Amino acid sequence: MGQSTWPLTAKLFGVQARGQKAAQLQLIYMVFAAIVGGVQLLLMLIGGLLRGAIALGQWVGDNVHALPRWWRNARLCRQRRRIDEAVEQAINRWDADRLSAAFALAVAVWGRGEALQDGQRTHRRVSEKAGWVALPRSPEVFAEAAQGLEHCRAAVQPKEDAHRILIALLAEVAAEKLEGSRRAALLFEADDLALIQGPRTVLQEQMLEIFADHAQLQIEPARPVDEATKPSSARSARGAPGAGQGDEPTGRIDLNTASIEELQAIPHIGPERAEAIVALRPIRRIEQLEEVDGIGTSRLAEIADQVKV
Repeated sequence: MGQSTWPLTAKLFGVQARGQKAAQLQLIYMVFAAIVGGVQLLLMLIGGLLRGAIALGQWVGDNVHALPRWWRNARLCRQRRRIDEAVEQAINRWDADRLSAAFALAVAVWGRGEALQDGQRTHRRVSEKAGWVALPRSPEVFAEAAQGLEHCRAAVQPKEDAHRILIALLAEVAAEKLEGSRRAALLFEADDLALIQGPRTVLQEQMLEIFADHAQLQIEPARPVDEATKPSSARSARGAPGAGQGDEPTGRIDLNTASIEELQAIPHIGPERAEAIVALRPIRRIEQLEEVDGIGTSRLAEIADQVKV
């Protein structure tokens, strides 16, 4: 009994075909499917490249402003290796209080282009701040720190970078002798001390940044959190009355939608700074707050976990 063969059939767009025509239709369908698949793959590749380009652009935008800071730190490291060994040994012998007083004096006095004398004026300003915990209260410590700083500065070359080199050295020694919480508090208190006399100078901004970098303090805006599971607010973060007694946390303050009165709930934000924040809108990155007079790197880090954009 002979074998029977079924004729090849195909149906495309409702048209039934047999034999050679069916084979041609199947070939056309396969080619069409391959073209569609290739186009889809190409679109996926293009989309991936676009997303990568956007991410790269955002990364460059976020980090390009840090290049001068990176270059300055690299230069300071080279200069730091050439420092007189006697200067390094002298600062290494200072205790935590003297290191703290020296950094505060450098920022408050050298940072404004003034010469250190006896440190008493700076000490008086510190003694008026009851809430400060990192800076010492002894006038003798400030007097010794002022004398030691001037002696060290005279031995550091080049003269035009002596202030910055000594800040880097102070920060490195502080990283060994001061625990992290005190180093962070010292940075904030030195910043507040600088602001007592008015807006920071460029040199003061640089000194604060150098200390943060060389003292191993990572000053950056807080990472995003799930507002539903980890709310935060100016009041609840600072232990406001009633917190933990059933009050519902209000969450972070939105810099783009909050009123001037609501913005003043942020630490260190008064009416003038609140109005300046409103003038910045639309705010796309928390770092834009540094454009407001009186808000620098250290103060931004203190308030960043209580705001959002």
